Amino acid sequence: MKIKFDKNIFVDYFKNQKSFSNKEIYNYFVKLNPDVKKSTVNWRISHLVSKGVLTRIGRGIYTLGAERKFVHSITNKERNISKDIIKNYPYLKHCIWNLSAIKEFLQHIISVNFTIVEIEREAVQSVYNHLKGFNANVFLEPSEYLLEDHVINLKNSIIVKSLVSESPVTLQEKVPVPDLEKILVDIVSEKELFYFLQGNEKINIFQNAIDKYTINYDKLKRYAKRRNSYDSIATTINQINGNKL
Repeated sequence: MKIKFDKNIFVDYFKNQKSFSNKEIYNYFVKLNPDVKKSTVNWRISHLVSKGVLTRIGRGIYTLGAERKFVHSITNKERNISKDIIKNYPYLKHCIWNLSAIKEFLQHIISVNFTIVEIEREAVQSVYNHLKGFNANVFLEPSEYLLEDHVINLKNSIIVKSLVSESPVTLQEKVPVPDLEKILVDIVSEKELFYFLQGNEKINIFQNAIDKYTINYDKLKRYAKRRNSYDSIATTINQINGNKL
């Protein structure tokens, strides 16, 4: 017996699942109409995505609701640094962000705050020297010891480091900033730089980021593999929601 599709019933059916697959959606429509074609279900999925009922968060993986996009609060300082890099190094990729961008995910208040500038490897030293001419508190890929003993006690400090190739970066207000997926993977991958965000705080960051924003798990997975952090990221994700990455 064919049953008419009802969007509200569909949403109610999946409301207790943080994510679900193409196959699960197909099985739902088969219950409504055993003769339904896969092409019809694919069209229905595309329609639901376009209407904000579903959001694609990975290859064949969806969640309910419209995309909740993570947005940086770009300061004039970050904007000016980016403009300066574009002017002097127009052919090199870079991104910039401030640690304050993730404070909404933290359980504990921290006083640490610095700006991170990432640039293609061949220009790291040159960009460091260039920025050092304008700000004494610029550091080139500092060690955990230097960070803990000196950098975190300074105001307006800047850390210059190499940009991993194929990093997920987005233009926001004409400023290249890291996607949330990149930030999450970097926190796990760079234990020295983010030594104060490990342990339970790392779990809190992932939990709050997943709860507040739409995470593209394909993007997260690809970048985690590039950074050789896939196993650690997968373990963290599984610990939070029981899902495999």
